[in-house]
Amino acid sequence: MPTIATRPFVRNPTCSTTEVHGAALAAASSGAGPAGTPARLRLDDVRCALKLRSQRIASEQVATQSLRLTEDGFLAVSGRCYKLATLALTAFAHLLRLPAALLFECPPYVQATLFNWRLGERLAQGAVPSAVGLVIEDGETVLSVLEAHLALLTGSDVFAAVLSQAPRALLNDADGIEVLDFDQRGYIAVTLLVPSSSIECQAGDAVVAGIEIHHDAHGQPCTRVSAVLHRRVCCNGILVRARADGRTVRFRRPRSASCGALRKMQRRVKRMAALAWQGLDAKLGALKQLMCVRVLNPAEAVDGVARRGGLTLSSRERCQILRAIEQDELGRGDTMYHVLNACSRVGTHATARPLAWRRRLLYGCGEVILQQLGAHART
Repeated sequence: MPTIATRPFVRNPTCSTTEVHGAALAAASSGAGPAGTPARLRLDDVRCALKLRSQRIASEQVATQSLRLTEDGFLAVSGRCYKLATLALTAFAHLLRLPAALLFECPPYVQATLFNWRLGERLAQGAVPSAVGLVIEDGETVLSVLEAHLALLTGSDVFAAVLSQAPRALLNDADGIEVLDFDQRGYIAVTLLVPSSSIECQAGDAVVAGIEIHHDAHGQPCTRVSAVLHRRVCCNGILVRARADGRTVRFRRPRSASCGALRKMQRRVKRMAALAWQGLDAKLGALKQLMCVRVLNPAEAVDGVARRGGLTLSSRERCQILRAIEQDELGRGDTMYHVLNACSRVGTHATARPLAWRRRLLYGCGEVILQQLGAHART
């Protein structure tokens, strides 16, 4: 281990890449609402913003031995220097078997010493690949580090594939699909609702069905297209996985960057999307039926929902969901419908919790919906 000299701390020039849709949507949107508020997003706005972002991002395969971290915190690649996004530095820490938390606590010149020493050691051991793929934004910021031969499917490609499976009648109607949410902070998240599907589960409690797209091409590459049941009064959203023959359809990336691999990924996205668009009305009906299912032990019911999402709740997490039952906008209820609303409230709005934990909880709610659909089909 080399000796590390001390010098004043200078913050690492990493880039957070927290651009949501600002400039891209400002260019795409047509007009503004009252008092300067943005106009409601349209499908064309999202399509344009994703296309503009895709044009700003490129992937490049580089030799691992050509990488160096400078004392100013920049990544040097064969004479060129790039800023490092937080996600990219985390990926390098994982590649080099360095604790990411420790690396972030270090000043840039210490990061450089650790990075370069460890990279040389791992290369000598043959413990790292000879080449890696860099995802670069605007030619100046490395967003993430991927395996060298992984295909990169853009958010624009995914959005187009999902819309290609939507019912034609919805696409032909200017108000057929509502853009509820659109986010580009590292990953792509788009929520589309079908206003005509709205039902009232109880007086003043409208729930609308739609589609949620979650695409991460930079971190742990994954793409998910799910049905979403959105409660208007509190903006909670239950996620329902795409299923075929009783099995969840999952997205897998081919270990190739060929055109054939990209087409295969697009076909997989289209299959998920087609399954997610199907049966939205039936899923809403199953949710409404849960108003008739009484719950005698809310804590036990909450634990059951969490287990369906692959979670084991701590007592603190369980209490947070039980409090959400009491805080329901339309009053406390003692049905399975109210339990799902509380779980989805925490899964949607408890931003202090990790995103993966919250999504598991929302998918747990969706599993209850699928179970109810199956029970209804058997009767």
